[in-house]
Amino acid sequence: MHGTFSFSFGGENFDLNISSKRKSYYGYLNELFKGFNIEKGKNATKLDFFLESKETAVCFSKKDVKFITEYFNKTALKFPFLEDKNSSFRKVDNFLDNARNTRIREFIEEGSIKKRSLYLNSTEKSAFVFDVCSKKGILCVSKGSSFAKSLISIKNSIVLAQSVLLLHSGGLLLHGCGIFDKRSGYIFLGISGAGKSTIASLFGEEKVLSDDVLPVVTQGDQIRVFSSPFKQVGEACFMGNRHFSVKGLFFLIKDKKTVLQPVKKSEAMINILKNHVHYARLYSDKELGKMFSSVEKIVTHIPVFNMHFEKKCNVLKLIGGIKA
Repeated sequence: MHGTFSFSFGGENFDLNISSKRKSYYGYLNELFKGFNIEKGKNATKLDFFLESKETAVCFSKKDVKFITEYFNKTALKFPFLEDKNSSFRKVDNFLDNARNTRIREFIEEGSIKKRSLYLNSTEKSAFVFDVCSKKGILCVSKGSSFAKSLISIKNSIVLAQSVLLLHSGGLLLHGCGIFDKRSGYIFLGISGAGKSTIASLFGEEKVLSDDVLPVVTQGDQIRVFSSPFKQVGEACFMGNRHFSVKGLFFLIKDKKTVLQPVKKSEAMINILKNHVHYARLYSDKELGKMFSSVEKIVTHIPVFNMHFEKKCNVLKLIGGIKA
């Protein structure tokens, strides 16, 4: 079976082509992208996803294997949560085992000649390649992957592509929670367990832009936060395309008291750069410079606070008096 899903996410249009015998993917994706309608006048990024493919594994040349190995060796050093020195070897092996489509080999052969145009990712049962120059990507999920793990591969591939695309258009894809009230948007950032989902639950689903994958775009002196189809894994956000001018950014700290503490610009930049940008570990040195510039704009044009909060505090009352 084949299906095509066209949607807009964080100001970028996507054409997603799915090939799979499992019907449940199509129903899930229809619900996931409901309301995220494409924006007219913009070219779409094309992603081909082959789920639980039976295709015979292709043979990579020694040059391509070297390119793949060097790629994962470099990026493995940037994983903040993986200190296992063997992680890059597993990534390489997984990629080669699951790259079961000739188009992946074509991507690699062409991209290894170009200057930093490819982005690779792999899991135990999947391989993904994205070419930012042609705005095309391909994902192969091997037979035997569970439905839940395949959905994670789908999500991660779209998020990786969007992270790179947003960076090149003056934005960032943050790992955070986005809330709106009236005409203002608010960004809440925190490492896993800091309370992003707790904040989302305090506001109610109708005000949550996302509690996981958050597109943020800089437009001159204005910072805008967008809704996202992705919340926590397996849950869909039915809000559709919406975006709001950001009034404040908050680093979450669970506490027995509720208080806001202003954060210095330099400290805010370090925190965001280190902990809160999706797939920053895959960026080139030049792209890291772009990320730095975008983060600097964000902390320059909106107020930033450490937010100590109790589980049942009135967050809206706490942040409502902030002047942007």
